[in-house]
Amino acid sequence: MLLKALYILIFAGLILQSCNSHEEATEDNPLLAEVLNEQLLYSDIKGQIPVGIESKDSIALVGALTEQWIQTTLLTKSSKEKFKADNAINKLTQDYKDALIIHKYEEHLIDTQLDSVISAAELNKYYQQEKNNFRLDQDLYKIRYAIIPETAAGIDRFFESWKVNDIAKIESYCSKRAVGYCVGPDCWYTPDQIVNIEADNPFKKSDIKPKKGVQKNNKKKEYFLKIVEVATKGDLAPLKYVESDLKKVLLYRRKKDLLKNHTQELYNDLLAENKIKNYLKLGK
Repeated sequence: MLLKALYILIFAGLILQSCNSHEEATEDNPLLAEVLNEQLLYSDIKGQIPVGIESKDSIALVGALTEQWIQTTLLTKSSKEKFKADNAINKLTQDYKDALIIHKYEEHLIDTQLDSVISAAELNKYYQQEKNNFRLDQDLYKIRYAIIPETAAGIDRFFESWKVNDIAKIESYCSKRAVGYCVGPDCWYTPDQIVNIEADNPFKKSDIKPKKGVQKNNKKKEYFLKIVEVATKGDLAPLKYVESDLKKVLLYRRKKDLLKNHTQELYNDLLAENKIKNYLKLGK
């Protein structure tokens, strides 16, 4: 009940803040509703009316927003009257507002000061330091695959390139004709990912065999698959496979360091100006 009242007060307070202006009602900005001492002008809800909306829809939306405001205002007035002397509610409300302000400020610092570029050297260094945390929990396969319309021009020549592993020609052809492919050095997939490469993919887990190539036709498309390398469960995960996760971890650390350092700098500055006094420490 206490939390419910808190949410009501905070939400309604934000609404009333925008509606408590000292604007006067005019012909272009009419008064829409009034509850006790609170007034709702058209300008208070104008921003919620989509541009280009039809007249009848606009009228209906204004009516709905006005009725919503009336009910919210009634509930707010009632809640404030009931809990106006409740110190717990007041403290929770203030704590929540403070947390929102701090969160907004931290987002601003991150947006304006965080360097989000993670170099390959930094990624590799962290990977080497923490590699025991990146052990595979299932087998992983480096594959080469291509999905090509069966009527694609030059598909016979592609097949010859595929058989002799001519990567340059394979990649050149796929870039022009394939509807899906991966032939580079970093094509690491789990068995589930392999059998779900595409909605019509005909490959099954039984097709996943080391050093084996498979070709199948399904729904007028030729599917080519070759298992190039296997990393078994318990092996160190390939760097490329965990690169995305590594970047998230490193960025999270940077964010924490940025906020921590900024707070410390602010603290030191105010302390030097004698604007912070910790009487517990002063008394020691």
